[in-house]
Amino acid sequence: MDASVVDEVLTPFTTFSARDTLTDYNQGKADAQREMPDSAQATFSAYELLRISEARTSLNRYIRRLREVTDRIDSTVVERELERQTEYIGRIDSLGREKAASLAMMKQVKGPASRDWSRREAVVTERQRTYQEEEFRAGRTPQLSLHESVFRKSGMPWKLVTPYVTALFILALFEIPINELAVRLAFEFSEFMSYVVALFIGISFVLLAHFTGLQLRHAIGGPTKESVWRKALRLLSITAVISLAAIMIYVLFQMRGQVAGLVGNTATAKDFVRSVASAAVAAPQVSFWRAVLKGLLAILPWTSDSTDNVRYAQFGFLMLNVMVFGSGVVLSFYRHDSDPSLERAWQRMHSAEQELFSLQVLYDNEVADLEHRFTQRIISRQNRADLIKAEIERLNQEKQRLLRQADSDMRVVLDVLIQQISAYQQGNTESRRSRIPPYFGHSGLLHLGETLLIQS
Repeated sequence: MDASVVDEVLTPFTTFSARDTLTDYNQGKADAQREMPDSAQATFSAYELLRISEARTSLNRYIRRLREVTDRIDSTVVERELERQTEYIGRIDSLGREKAASLAMMKQVKGPASRDWSRREAVVTERQRTYQEEEFRAGRTPQLSLHESVFRKSGMPWKLVTPYVTALFILALFEIPINELAVRLAFEFSEFMSYVVALFIGISFVLLAHFTGLQLRHAIGGPTKESVWRKALRLLSITAVISLAAIMIYVLFQMRGQVAGLVGNTATAKDFVRSVASAAVAAPQVSFWRAVLKGLLAILPWTSDSTDNVRYAQFGFLMLNVMVFGSGVVLSFYRHDSDPSLERAWQRMHSAEQELFSLQVLYDNEVADLEHRFTQRIISRQNRADLIKAEIERLNQEKQRLLRQADSDMRVVLDVLIQQISAYQQGNTESRRSRIPPYFGHSGLLHLGETLLIQS
């Protein structure tokens, strides 16, 4: 119980000392002079009963106040427990059911039980079957390299970034400084536009190299049962693409040579165009193959008597073009498998598996996010429920402490009462002439506690 309540009700007892027994001692002496209580009296005297009544009244007030406090604690405990069960524990169970329902709904809409998921699984199964048939036909697995995605855990379009694509892009970028100056001076483009055109030329080179390497791979190690017409068509396409790349390289070579001649004079790109047109008009006068051979020999810098270093630089840039194209062809050749059907079946299966995997990752992320949100809400309510539970335990402990303290407080009242009555009986005994009553002394005090606790 609060100290204020104890002070209010039991202050005369808690502050009692041996000096306070003097009043009882003197009262005992005064009663002895009047021969009170009677020598034959077997019960407490009127004064002793007054002291017992005062103590009983104080204890009754104390017990009533104790009950008020404990009843208030019990009421608070009931309210807090009701709040804990209805607002938090019950809500936690409701959130658990809501979470399970949301997960089931998500599984039906976006998960393994959805139509899209079933469709993609069917596609994967079909393409796996097709690939197994192609693998059985070829008697081997596809021989591929540089095909794994650099960003394996990312979605589209980063899945398309492979070491092979990265290498081709670097080769395309390498073409920019080789061709940018020639493009800018020959066509009088702005610097930005010349970089764009040079990049376009580089991309064109690597695309032609990709196609050439792919076709060479299929032509050299392809299926032996391929028709003659298909092989002829493949060789023809290889020849056409290589010829186109050679023409592009030769044109760039001539552009760099023309630019080298334009740097030192006031000629413009229009003069370059007119010179090309004049050469085209004069071309019929010379044998075609002879002109071609002469042009090809003119590429070599040591076939000219000129000691100008420009021709060597021009030839060096041409070789860089050839190296870029050749590197792209080699990369493409080793990137692909010799059997196009086997590679195509593997790519289709791999693509379907990647799509299903991406769907799985997306679904798993959404499930994890949903579970995290519900878990946070559940943890928040569980923490609040735990706080209320701790508060209830604290209140119950406080109640038990008050009950233990009540035993101690009532013992204090009884001890004070015993001191008061003992002092009264001592004073009475010392001053009376007659025999003392039989209840005086220890025998009369044995039942004082039981007498005190009789409720009025």
